[in-house]
Amino acid sequence: RQMKFNGDVVINDGAAVNLEIENNSNKYSNFVVEGNLQNNGSVNVTLNSKYVPALGDEFELWTAGSSSTTPRLYLPALPDGLAWDKSGITPTRGLLKVTDAAGINDIDADKIVRCIVVTVDGIVVKDFTAPAAEVMANCNDLANGVYVINMTAEGFNQTQKIVINK
Repeated sequence: RQMKFNGDVVINDGAAVNLEIENNSNKYSNFVVEGNLQNNGSVNVTLNSKYVPALGDEFELWTAGSSSTTPRLYLPALPDGLAWDKSGITPTRGLLKVTDAAGINDIDADKIVRCIVVTVDGIVVKDFTAPAAEVMANCNDLANGVYVINMTAEGFNQTQKIVINK
């Protein structure tokens, strides 16, 4: 089901948008705002009881003409071996993918990974390549705050939240 709004939408802090993923054909956006989306609340995602996620499935949760906020995202658990790839989550687009659950700790320490670090507002603050063992050391110069880091290498993609508190 798709909700479409022709103007601006404001979702206040404490409010939530509840979206259900029914199957792997959710290629369209579930929540479309043609104007500005100001989402200070959260997006709660659930899975339909008849749907079983599979590697490679992807869903566009929302799209917006403009936005400066990324909502808090609450996702359901996935079957063993799978993880949510949230690298496509931005203030104006909520692209969510099902990926392999391999993590940074599962990759050889000397393997080179590309890292893109963004603020919770979606602003890219760092884009670098480094051996997997040195990824966190390359983030030590960031200011205190919460960031999302997307790490990719051949056959590997992981997104995780990091908190810098010096």
